[in-house]
Amino acid sequence: MNAILNFFSFGGGGGKPAPPPDYSHNFRVPDVGTNSSYPAAPWLMHGGIEKYVTGTVGHSMSLSFGRTAKGIFDIYGASAPSAGNVIAEWEPGIKSGVGIGYRAGVAILVAVLGPEAVAESLGEVEVAEALGEAEAAEGAVAETTEAATQPTRIYSARELIRRAEEPGPFHNFPESFNQQIFDQGTATETSNFWRTAKPNLSNDSIMYKLPGNVNGVDGVFEIGVRPSVSGNTELIMHRFFSAYSMTTTTPQFDLRFTHAYECEITTETSGREVRRIFFPDAFAEGGRNGLTISISPHEGEPWLGTFAFGRVTPKAVTGVFSTPNPTRLCVVAQGSGFLVSVSEPNVWEAVRAIPVIDVRSVLKHEVIVFAIFTELVAYGADGIRWRTKRLTWDNMKVVEVTEDQLTGEFWDIQSESTQTFVVDLASGSHRGGIEEF
Repeated sequence: MNAILNFFSFGGGGGKPAPPPDYSHNFRVPDVGTNSSYPAAPWLMHGGIEKYVTGTVGHSMSLSFGRTAKGIFDIYGASAPSAGNVIAEWEPGIKSGVGIGYRAGVAILVAVLGPEAVAESLGEVEVAEALGEAEAAEGAVAETTEAATQPTRIYSARELIRRAEEPGPFHNFPESFNQQIFDQGTATETSNFWRTAKPNLSNDSIMYKLPGNVNGVDGVFEIGVRPSVSGNTELIMHRFFSAYSMTTTTPQFDLRFTHAYECEITTETSGREVRRIFFPDAFAEGGRNGLTISISPHEGEPWLGTFAFGRVTPKAVTGVFSTPNPTRLCVVAQGSGFLVSVSEPNVWEAVRAIPVIDVRSVLKHEVIVFAIFTELVAYGADGIRWRTKRLTWDNMKVVEVTEDQLTGEFWDIQSESTQTFVVDLASGSHRGGIEEF
């Protein structure tokens, strides 16, 4: 569980995020000895757990149902019952359903693991329950009070569709992060942001932002909402992790720039009497799985490079590309880009674009252009030549590249339509693109 939570984290304030918070206390079972003030009483076994699970889980589900129902009524201008009345009416049924699910789960565990193993595990959980039952009851009261002072928030169809289209963590970070982003992040209001009028919805917008990181990639969590006219409901139109600039696909192979080496993608590494280097870090001792390239410089010894796969999105680019520098090779492994000297592999750098979702070689202007979800960055022979501002919300698509310009399209949440932008490949200047919150 901690490995999953460490995949994502929040930072505080501006600039580079702080180290991730320690979530482990939420899952640690205390060591209860004979002198403990909180022994696991025999009467707590199984029945106590069921009561705890149905109470806490059922209450949370009821709160969510009540808020969503109230938000839908509010958006459509209908007379809505109070959230308290909705919860009071539906909570008993929801708790019954949770209890049935719990008992079915226990029955399956008993059948698979045996009664002794299940009883032992349930006993350990009961210790945590005995310690936390009073705290959970107090938290439920506090949660109900807090819910009354915050707007109800529900997802738009566009946001749900976008998350299904792009299953990576940049669009699908845990739901539990939402409240922290709302409570601790900055909230920027923009008047008359939305260009398409909607019944009972305001044309103003609010963008919530909170620095953090996803799988070691620094950036900002963003949730953009469209409030109802009353302000009691916020429709979530945009939810995305925007990385700071710094499915396995078929690898691309583009060596159109003049280059002083030969290379090929390979899966055969055993039996070769050449050195093998793992990236990142250029270690010879070993590293993560990745894309392995056999490289033979025109001047220098041949070597194997294994470039670690990115872990941000399954739709990212994988490929090998020559660059405007004849002795520099670019390798992109599932969105993680590397620029490495073919004759001195210890001299390398990461492409300052995460995750790479498109790569275009532009011979006339001697640049190689990398696209991420929101912007473009171009490298020349000596490093970065130019970088655009943010062009899209979260779904850039390159549709055409000529000798002098690149055209892309994106879904604009302001006008709720597909829009385009054009970038000059010599300078990085552009026409079109989004107007940020």
